[in-house]
Amino acid sequence: MNDPDPIDRCQQLLARSFINLRAEASKEQTQVIAKLIIHSMSGAWRSFHTPTHIFELARDGDSIEVLAALFHDTVYVQVDEGIPDSILQYISPYIYEDLQLIYIVNNLELFEDPCFRLCLVIFGYQLGQALPSMGGQNEFLSALFAAKALEHILPTQALAQVLACIEATIPFRSHERGGLTCSEQLFVRLQEINILFNFSWPVQDVGLMVKRSVRLSNRDVENFSSESPALFLELTWSLIPELNHQLKNLEIYSTKYYVLALQRMESFMSLLSHDLIFKRYDDEPSEVKFNEMLRKAQKNLEIARLYLGVKLIPLALKEAFSLPDSSLLKCLDRFLPIETNYDFPNESIESTVFDLLKRGSGFDSNFDPSNSLIARYIIAVADLEQVRPLISMTKSFLIGDISAEDFLNALPGDIYSTMSEAFVLSS
Repeated sequence: MNDPDPIDRCQQLLARSFINLRAEASKEQTQVIAKLIIHSMSGAWRSFHTPTHIFELARDGDSIEVLAALFHDTVYVQVDEGIPDSILQYISPYIYEDLQLIYIVNNLELFEDPCFRLCLVIFGYQLGQALPSMGGQNEFLSALFAAKALEHILPTQALAQVLACIEATIPFRSHERGGLTCSEQLFVRLQEINILFNFSWPVQDVGLMVKRSVRLSNRDVENFSSESPALFLELTWSLIPELNHQLKNLEIYSTKYYVLALQRMESFMSLLSHDLIFKRYDDEPSEVKFNEMLRKAQKNLEIARLYLGVKLIPLALKEAFSLPDSSLLKCLDRFLPIETNYDFPNESIESTVFDLLKRGSGFDSNFDPSNSLIARYIIAVADLEQVRPLISMTKSFLIGDISAEDFLNALPGDIYSTMSEAFVLSS
């Protein structure tokens, strides 16, 4: 049986949610909204934040979570290279762009618009401010679109809860403002909304709303706690083309763009702290479950950092040795002493990375298999105390901070001699 059409599936989820929330919407209204959502999620550069992602996020959620899931990634400025015109027509009165920054308009009359005010208060934003490009811009614009698309369908109280869930999907936030977590800050802002709009929510109900937002937010990034490092890397790999558009065009798919893409993702993984990935509010999730999520995320990050870092080394070696195009290295596997069995510690990071390098991931497997072969060799013959500083030297060389000579001198002797011979013989 064929999978349902994404627009039909989205329309069904919308209609079911509206019924559950006692909201009235015609078939034509839900169809229009479904088309807007799916078209925005199907842009030319989307490879991870697609309709599949929002449908997965909508699973197991109540109607508020489902609506938030469907809308939360409709705007992704960096990936889509702007805001789709179909969405811009809903939100253009409330924002403007200047010098590549998107600002909230400074207009007190518009502040009287309930939907606009809900978004501002829930996100803690002010009239006239620039939206933070990497920490809330896309979520705010998606929430504003949701508010305007749903304003004549949902009761205001339900709409506020949808917007709160979308706000919670802003990822990787540290504690701010007196040490409050982002979930605790959301609780404070929902209390403010409660007063401003006379909702008469009991305090315990506001707490339940925050817990709901935490559930949705954690599902949005649940791949970080995947039991399978291979699945985590596969999902990570699908993010790379979204922000490296050159990699989607095979005609200009070159080593230069591949190196830049790997550098960006490796840098992101290296800077990301595992304790900023998941949220917890009160007993959602339980302490035991939360700690287990953090443990898995920490392990997956360590694996990803080593995997991405060691993948950069062959690229640096080819540049440092001034080798020709990588297509000339078709016989490299004959000259590297890669054996089938290595004595790795049980369930070690290096053992996992070695196995992942054998498998390959995403666009990488279509680029140059010799990169993984060289990376595997390095993982096999050097321990982590050697590999980690070598990755650091590799990054310094690739950005021009050190010379090729300094980089090559940093190689362990056996790796340098083997690679020199292998490169000469294979090219």
